[in-house]
Amino acid sequence: MHQYPTFMIKVFNRLISHVKRKHIFLFFCAIIVILVVSFFILGYAINQKKFDSQTFLEKLRATTINKDEFFADMRGQLREIIIAIGPSGAVKLTREAFAHGNINFVHCHTLMHIAGHIVMALQTKNGTSDNINIYDSDLCGFGYSHGLEAQIVLENPDPHDARNKLYDLCAALQVTSPGITCYEGAGHTFMSKTLNIESAIDLCDALSSDGPLRDPFMCYKGVFAEYTNLIGGNDTETGRQREGGPILTLPMDTPIAYCASLPNKYSLMCAHEVCGLHAANMTLALTEAVTGNYPIEMQAACVHNAAGAKAENELSHATTVAIPPIVFSLSKELRRQYIAGTIGEFNSYARSGAQKDWRSFCNVFTKEEDRVVCTDIVERK
Repeated sequence: MHQYPTFMIKVFNRLISHVKRKHIFLFFCAIIVILVVSFFILGYAINQKKFDSQTFLEKLRATTINKDEFFADMRGQLREIIIAIGPSGAVKLTREAFAHGNINFVHCHTLMHIAGHIVMALQTKNGTSDNINIYDSDLCGFGYSHGLEAQIVLENPDPHDARNKLYDLCAALQVTSPGITCYEGAGHTFMSKTLNIESAIDLCDALSSDGPLRDPFMCYKGVFAEYTNLIGGNDTETGRQREGGPILTLPMDTPIAYCASLPNKYSLMCAHEVCGLHAANMTLALTEAVTGNYPIEMQAACVHNAAGAKAENELSHATTVAIPPIVFSLSKELRRQYIAGTIGEFNSYARSGAQKDWRSFCNVFTKEEDRVVCTDIVERK
C-alpha cells in the first residue's frame, strides 16, 4: 500500500478547517470524484505498460506493406519494446518476425545490433552493466553481442576502461555461448570512430595483451566489415543508406588489389570482408579475384566473401541462390570456397529460425564432388 505523504495530510486538514460546515458534503463528493478519476488514470497507465508481443506483430503484419516498412516500425519502437518486455522478450520478438518472413537477415542483424546498444546503455544508466545478460547471441549473425561491444567502446573513451569491460563481456559470452568469438562489434566501432584502418587496427591490437580470446582476428574482421559499409554508404547503426553517401572510397581499382597491398597480418581478413563490394556483379567480382598474381589463400578468401555477400542479398527476397556460369570454370578449391561462402548464409538463416532452399542450390552443381561438399557443409552447420 502506498503511504500518503505527511504534508498532504496536513494540507487536507487545513482545507477542512476552512470549509464551512454546510459545504462539507459537497467537498467530500468532489474528493471522491477526484480519487475515482485518479485510480482510473493510474489503472489505464498500468495497462498501457503491458506489451502484448503477438498483438504487436499482428498489427504490424496487417498495416505494413513490405519488409523495409516492417523493419522501420520495429526499429522505431525497439527501445520501448525492450523496456516493456525486457531484452530476452525483444530478442524473441525479433526472432519470430524473422522466422515469419517479416524482416530479412540484414534487418534482423541491425535490430539486434541496435538492441545491444540500447540494453548496454540502459544497464550503464541503471548501474547494472557489470551483470549484463546475454540473450540468443547467435541470432542473425551475432548482432546483439556486437551491439553490446560497440556500446562499451562508445561509453568508454579511455582504451584501458573499454578493454577491461570488453574482457568482462567476452568472459560472460564464453559461459552462455561456449566457442563464441569476441570483439567484432568493437572493431566496427573502432573503424567508425577513427575512419582509418591503421588506427582501428592498433586499437584491436591493444585487446590482445591479455584477457579472454587474446587473438584480435575477429576485431580485424569488424574493422574491415565496417570499412566495407563506409565505402558502400551503409550505416550499420540504423540499417539505412547514409544520407551524404559513402564516407570513404576504395583507394585501388579492385578489392583484392587493395587488400594485397596491406600488411600480411590483416590483409587476409581484408579479403574476407571487402571483396563483397562487387557482389552485385558476380562475374566481375570473381574475375577480379582470380586475375592477377595473388596468393591462393587471398583468392579463396575473396571468392568466399563475394559468394556470401551475393547470397545474403538474394536470400533477403528469394528462397535460394542462383549460380552464375563463371563459378563452374573456377578451380576445385575456389569452387569449394564459393560453395562454403554461399552455404554459410543458408546456415545463418537456419540458426536464426528461417529455412531456405539450400538443396536446390547444391543440386545445380554438375560434379558429384561439388554436391558432396555442399551437403557436407550444410550438415556441419
